[in-house]
Amino acid sequence: FFFAIHCTMVDQDRVERLLRHEERLNELQRGQEALMKQMVEMQKSGGSGGASALKMPKRVGILTAGGLAPCLSSAIGALIERYMELYPQVSIICYDSGYKGLLLGESIHLTKDVKRDAGILHKFGGSPIGNSRVKLKNVKDCVKRGLVKEGEDPQKKAADQLVKDGIEVLHTIGGDDTNTAAADLAAYLAENNYDLTVIGLPKTIDNDVYPLKQSLGAWTAAEEGAKF
Repeated sequence: FFFAIHCTMVDQDRVERLLRHEERLNELQRGQEALMKQMVEMQKSGGSGGASALKMPKRVGILTAGGLAPCLSSAIGALIERYMELYPQVSIICYDSGYKGLLLGESIHLTKDVKRDAGILHKFGGSPIGNSRVKLKNVKDCVKRGLVKEGEDPQKKAADQLVKDGIEVLHTIGGDDTNTAAADLAAYLAENNYDLTVIGLPKTIDNDVYPLKQSLGAWTAAEEGAKF
């Protein structure tokens, strides 16, 4: 009897957790769709800058966070390649070690040569820009790590740094925790009138990001694991 009650409670917790994930992922998807709409409208207008043209971002940011996965390097390379194809003038910066680098203002500005040779990243695993397991809503941990001062709000500090760096679109590549933090940051930005878009790319070898059929990195991890 008690086992049945316990199982029911676990199932209810899992359902509630999945619903929260779905809500956050839908929020990220809406942001991605809005950005793609801007790109499509810009292409239709021929970049003429007319009244019907929607502004393309001048500077975008990229960060990777959470655990390592086979897809991180390739995902960064693909993002850079796609931007160079659609909008080669865009400025791209990568935050060192995920949200840690964002809070500390530590970033790498990609040169023309790096952007031109981004395809080489498809040949490697791991993350060339580093990652960390920093959670913006875990204020106590951020203070302990020395990322914010006592009394500072990590989300506000992250938002202010994005504004300072001139970021218009932030791409976060990570798993459950990373994109939950991305959704929370996107909500914070919207609530506080920051004109920024956050787009999360789901990465995890566990392939457990609901409702996506397959997350980045899962297939390669399964293939390599099968060899052993």
